[in-house]
Amino acid sequence: MEALFWIEPVVLNYLFWRVIKIVQDDDAKQGRIFPRNSRFLYMQDFRTNGFLGNILGLSMVDAAVMVLLYRIVHSSFILTLIVGVAVVVAVLAAYCFYRYCTSERHWPDWGYPKTGAISWGGRVHLLYFTTQIAIGCIGLILIIPAILGHHFLPLAVGLGGAGIYGYTYWLDRRAGRLF
Repeated sequence: MEALFWIEPVVLNYLFWRVIKIVQDDDAKQGRIFPRNSRFLYMQDFRTNGFLGNILGLSMVDAAVMVLLYRIVHSSFILTLIVGVAVVVAVLAAYCFYRYCTSERHWPDWGYPKTGAISWGGRVHLLYFTTQIAIGCIGLILIIPAILGHHFLPLAVGLGGAGIYGYTYWLDRRAGRLF
């Protein structure tokens, strides 16, 4: 049974990522976003949105969080509380991300093609961003119970995934692609 909790989040994360890519490609095909070039970046131009960041790193985090929830949380009240806190944090983070990306400080890209505008791909990505922030928040909440319960494998996988994603963020930041 636990094997499903390792596999399912990876598959769902990949499918969500593919939907974002398909919508971005449709935005480009329909002319809703500018053509890709060195000054107008598409999602595949960001390391965070590529294989290492979103697919490998976040899949590792997602799977680890799912396994930890399965192993640790046995009360629907506690689960509701954890998820509730995570959703509130994620919605606030998404709001801040949206506000920044639609402001004049943000360089236009595939998700936010001009000041005050969001593409269809950007909308789907904003939902993905919110989901991943919520999952990450749940993971943070579960770190201490995971250590106390000796759940070191999922803890190591989750922290490794977060480290990989952090590395891709650093690469994008160093290249001037992120704020």
